[in-house]
Amino acid sequence: MAQVESPGNLGMGPRELIYKFLLITYILELAWMLVLASLVVITFVFVVSWGLCNRVEVTDVRKQCIDLTQYDFMFPPETKYEDLNLCSEGKVKEFCKDYVEQATIMYILATAACVLVVVSLIGFSKSDRVDPLNNRRFIKISTSK
Repeated sequence: MAQVESPGNLGMGPRELIYKFLLITYILELAWMLVLASLVVITFVFVVSWGLCNRVEVTDVRKQCIDLTQYDFMFPPETKYEDLNLCSEGKVKEFCKDYVEQATIMYILATAACVLVVVSLIGFSKSDRVDPLNNRRFIKISTSK
């Protein structure tokens, strides 16, 4: 004969399972918020660099330099001061076209995707279907006078 287990012997009820999934959701939400914060900073740096690249004048040799000395705190301490001025056409093209232009677009897309994930996780954790403390479906309305 088959023996039927009672719900008390199964180990974890539906409410405990919901709490476990909510805990996992909150941990994932915090992790994705950290990723979003770092992506916002990196995207800002690349957008500023893109703006510097758009300011380069090709006609005048003196205005063709990109001066990164104001951002020296972002470079390693052993970086030479002369290396923070990109003046030759090859260095400017390598910095602007090969690195900054490609990376800026990718970081903007990654930041937008991360915002979408964070908003989805917040929406999931705040929805009525997974909120075990929301007992609206168990409220009985009495119509007696």
